[in-house]
Amino acid sequence: MDADNLCKRLVEERRLSVVRWLVDPTITGSPEILKTELGIDPIRADFVSFLQIDNRVAHIEFQTSPQSDPPMPLRMLDYKVRLMRTYGCEVVQVVVFLQESGSAKVFEDCFQDEMTLHRYKVVRMWEQDPEVLMRDPALWPLVPLCRTGDPIGLVQRVAEGIEGLESARERAETAAFTYMLGGLRLDQGILKRLLRE
Repeated sequence: MDADNLCKRLVEERRLSVVRWLVDPTITGSPEILKTELGIDPIRADFVSFLQIDNRVAHIEFQTSPQSDPPMPLRMLDYKVRLMRTYGCEVVQVVVFLQESGSAKVFEDCFQDEMTLHRYKVVRMWEQDPEVLMRDPALWPLVPLCRTGDPIGLVQRVAEGIEGLESARERAETAAFTYMLGGLRLDQGILKRLLRE
């Protein structure tokens, strides 16, 4: 399973935690997952969720590479217009870059031409404070991608946390997600040793 599909599954199964982290920490209701095909010439967003609490749509896009066709700023503008036409409400957009890159594209957070300016939020996982994500077990699989001087020690902390989860299913799923996403940064042999279960 590639990282984009894994993140889509992670978001669908743990959507409240992800939306609280990326969009609005005060959300209390469970976001509804909307269809991901958007009108005219079908394009697929990795994750779109309708936040019924305050009538917003959250569009969260996970990317392993900054390269995209069309370029990310144009894609985000296109998604926003289609979502607004389809759902008639505010759209909040977030692009999450998973793998560290020195490309200037990971710093682009808007589409701009002579008459149009469209902004969206960009999250670069390698700059994120792991302590924020460690507060919520649903987000632990993303922790190995966070800022740290000791990536192995960080995965070890996640592994210790996983051991304390009550549900065997939750332990197995969180370990599997952590193993797969952690592979974007660390050797899978090291991950396998640390995430034995």
